[in-house]
Amino acid sequence: MSALFYYTTGTFSPFRNRTFTEKALCDELNFWNNIMSEHAQFVDGMLDPTETALKESAKATAVRFERLVETCINTPENIILD
Repeated sequence: MSALFYYTTGTFSPFRNRTFTEKALCDELNFWNNIMSEHAQFVDGMLDPTETALKESAKATAVRFERLVETCINTPENIILD
């Protein structure tokens, strides 16, 4: 469910026609980026240690979402919405 919401807040965002302050927009995006990062970390933790390729993929995914949080914090609202 959260993956679907995350997807819909991206390119096909229902928020696109609303006005957000930069902080409110970043808070919303960062909330979902953090949720997705936590999901990737959970997957990593649940995988068997012998599934190294999948564990590395899950770790890399978590790092990507963490970078999105940092990017959002440092990016103006008009660039995020484009």
